[in-house]
Amino acid sequence: MTDSNRAESNAEKIRFFIVGGFNTIIGLGAFAVFQFLSNGVLHEVVVLLLAHLVASSIAFALHRRVVFRVSGQIVVDYVRFQSIYVIPLSINAIVLPLLVRVGGVNVYLAQLLITVVSVCISYIGHKYFSFRRAPGTSK
Repeated sequence: MTDSNRAESNAEKIRFFIVGGFNTIIGLGAFAVFQFLSNGVLHEVVVLLLAHLVASSIAFALHRRVVFRVSGQIVVDYVRFQSIYVIPLSINAIVLPLLVRVGGVNVYLAQLLITVVSVCISYIGHKYFSFRRAPGTSK
């Protein structure tokens, strides 16, 4: 790896964590707002899905333009992007009710804990799948 490639890789990781931090706040905020507004009427998994729609739409735009700096094939990128989120979203949809209903953990704290795991999974998936380009092609 050349020095310029190494520098770009490090810059990309920094951009990912800045955008990811911002998006984590958006996702947790959307979850908290929807949970609060529903006043317990909506199941926490429904709240999770609503928050996911908001946060993942913002995340897609930011990751695409700011982090990985790609263009073209927007539909392919979007499908790949959402396919990466299927794994942490599925884990979240299973673990969240268990923590809340069985473990007695506060719903907001439970979502925060699960988010930490989701961030790690999503970086790897987005880096090597969602926004991957064939060698020699422009971003």
